[in-house]
Amino acid sequence: MIIFIWVVALFLFALWSLFGWGLHALVSWQGNWTVDLDPWLRQMPFADLLERWFPTWQDWVRLSLDLMHAGLSWLGSAAPTIVTVIWAIGALVLLGAGGLLTLIVVLIQRKTPPSPTPA
Repeated sequence: MIIFIWVVALFLFALWSLFGWGLHALVSWQGNWTVDLDPWLRQMPFADLLERWFPTWQDWVRLSLDLMHAGLSWLGSAAPTIVTVIWAIGALVLLGAGGLLTLIVVLIQRKTPPSPTPA
């Protein structure tokens, strides 16, 4: 049971670290990376299917990227530090939860009496 707890905790820790790394890379990226969006949106696979089901999807993508760019500009150079602090808090929560669950399992195993052996 303890091995299962730590395998899951370390898997979630790896996913959390991958997300933190990607977000840190995104907020550290300098430059106006939303300028060349129109050619990418035209060449996107299944764009015609998206246009049929959701006619204004390109406008929503442009709006969400503009909002994200504005938010990152507002955060400025503090964004990588904020991402690092949020990653550290999440990592401590994940590893602390793994440690707490391990402690609970150990305490439960100590309190359960051993099963009687057949004579």
